[in-house]
Amino acid sequence: MRRRRYLQGLGAVATAAIAGCTGGEEEYPAGDVNLVVPFDTGGGMDHIARLSKPYWEEYLLGGDHSLVIENVTGGGGTVGTEQAYNANADGYTLLTNDSFQLIPHEIGRDPGFSVQDLSYLGVISQDPIGLTASTETDIADFDDFVDQIGDLTFATQGRGSVGHLHPIVVGELTGQFTEDDLNFIHYEGVGAGLTGMERGEADLAAFTATSGHNVALGYDTIDLLFVWGDAALSDRIHSAQHFASDIDADGIDRIMDVSLFPRFYAGPPDMPEDILETQREAFEQVISDDGFMSDAEEANRVIVDPADHERIEQIVQNQFELMSTEPFKSLIEGMF
Repeated sequence: MRRRRYLQGLGAVATAAIAGCTGGEEEYPAGDVNLVVPFDTGGGMDHIARLSKPYWEEYLLGGDHSLVIENVTGGGGTVGTEQAYNANADGYTLLTNDSFQLIPHEIGRDPGFSVQDLSYLGVISQDPIGLTASTETDIADFDDFVDQIGDLTFATQGRGSVGHLHPIVVGELTGQFTEDDLNFIHYEGVGAGLTGMERGEADLAAFTATSGHNVALGYDTIDLLFVWGDAALSDRIHSAQHFASDIDADGIDRIMDVSLFPRFYAGPPDMPEDILETQREAFEQVISDDGFMSDAEEANRVIVDPADHERIEQIVQNQFELMSTEPFKSLIEGMF
């Protein structure tokens, strides 16, 4: 990483020298900006990116250039993340992703990037994690969930995914159960896991709460059992049966603090401060625009508490600290 930054520094010196010879640097932005979405088209990350596209083009690009969305799939979001991370830090490459699924890859293996080193613009939605359940299950409340834990089967979107890691987080932070008590079936992606639940192969699956809400509305055989967030969200995630803030158990506050699927926007490390400030100002305008919020609501994409770069930096720090400690560190290392 030091070598990469050294080479970036040489590139910046060369750019400055060329600009000096031609009478000065072009004012940013002077062309299209590429937004890397490290997942396939049609998913939540991609959908929100496309909903926000015209607002980025208005507030960052002034209507003169385009935001070009590039779907770079593979590695549970790590292939596209590595591509954006290693792009030139010139303001023409952005990344959208979430930290809850990225951080385990950094802890468990060498993915070619550091989540904490990204140049963050902000978080467009702080989506709590939710737990969906087959309607065939009979779980009355959190205590009943704990009592049945050994008899339940969890569908995941793959090893190391939110569906794999989050039930372990809940058990460890409440002290009610451990990884050894949990039964997982690892599918390849969200769709395969939902199909498995429909076939009766799995009882539960963890998603973002808003995705779980949409699943519950779209599938007669699946309910949104728990949302690991505040009950104040009940007006927007009204299909949920239980919210973490109503659960009386040890560790619930800590679970709510880290059980976030924050959809962030960021650039490569070491972005020039003037360009980063321009991007952050544009991001603030995007999330403050009632038109964007209305578009998201009409598209059934719930936007939860968008915030600035300081908030996503704090979330990343909290999640990294949790997952870097035992027993999570060893569990994560064993996942990869």
